[in-house]
Amino acid sequence: MQFISLDEYISSGLMYFDQPEDLIKSLKNPVKNPLLEQGEFFPLYYNSGPKTLKMLDLLVKEFKPSVVVETGFGNGVSSKQILSSFKELGLNDSKLYSFDTDPIVKSTELMNDPQFNLILIKSPRYLTMEMNKIGKIDMFYHDSNHSYQNQSFEYDLAWKMLNDGGILATDDVNLSDAFFHFCKRFKKAPLLLCDNGKYSGCIIK
Repeated sequence: MQFISLDEYISSGLMYFDQPEDLIKSLKNPVKNPLLEQGEFFPLYYNSGPKTLKMLDLLVKEFKPSVVVETGFGNGVSSKQILSSFKELGLNDSKLYSFDTDPIVKSTELMNDPQFNLILIKSPRYLTMEMNKIGKIDMFYHDSNHSYQNQSFEYDLAWKMLNDGGILATDDVNLSDAFFHFCKRFKKAPLLLCDNGKYSGCIIK
């Protein structure tokens, strides 16, 4: 299993200890970490945290977006939250477009939802082409590759596609400085939400 950084290892809730005695005990009797259990496709630490899911719910309820784009489907937890919020508000014409590069993420449950569109792309560079097909959007949520390069690329692309008053939300802003540098360029205050040791971010265009 590969990790981008020490921060990612810690924020994902993997095996680390506050006391050396606990580490030594775990050498012979490893502690079972529920975050390592599989979700529908990936370990559960891939999922957006509970506070971030609540943030997405409140964003939908506050701004009532017609077109939402997210990158990084993973186990589909954030997709299910956004679609559930659509239905709770009666936003029957709103659409969610979810992008991923891995074909295993196809979800039988969600593929039958007429408001959901899973778009598989060969690599992030195809995202621009597919986003142009969608046109203007009202809300964007980043939860794919959290490298500085990819986060910067997605934030820039999303900003171009967002309508005025649209929302740019992102998970895992603590894994690179991309969100802070982006906000500085556009003179936006980076609003952060602490969620189980990692941070999500949100700004309005």
